[in-house]
Amino acid sequence: MKPVNIEILMNHSIGISDSYCRATEIELLDDYLKGGVLNNKK
Repeated sequence: MKPVNIEILMNHSIGISDSYCRATEIELLDDYLKGGVLNNKK
């Protein structure tokens, strides 16, 4: 996962990047799922 998306999902402020990072909920979910947290493929 992108570190900035982790911070957003944890509801942390990302400083000046708050103004520039405009990830949609779908983009955040996609990145989250790509991270393997819920991906239980063997």
